[in-house]
Amino acid sequence: MLGRKLLRPSGADRTTLLLSVGDTQAPGALHRLLEPLARNRISMTRIESRPSRRRKWDYVFFIDIEGHARMLGCARRSRH
Repeated sequence: MLGRKLLRPSGADRTTLLLSVGDTQAPGALHRLLEPLARNRISMTRIESRPSRRRKWDYVFFIDIEGHARMLGCARRSRH
C-alpha cells in the first residue's frame, strides 16, 4: 500500500496489486497471475506491465481490482 495511513472504505474503492512471477517468459505466466482473480470473481479494472529490475525481459504487473484493501475477501483473495 502507498500512503501513510489507510483510509476507510468508501464503497467505491479500488486496490492496486503489484504482482510478478518467477519466469514471465514461460508459457501461461500471465494466466497464472490472473486465474485466481477470475476464480474468486474479482473484477479487474486495469492491468499494466513494467520491466522488472531483476533481469532483461522480466516484468511486473500492476493490477487494479474493485474493493478496499481492508476488506477481508480482498486481502484473502490477493494471497492466492
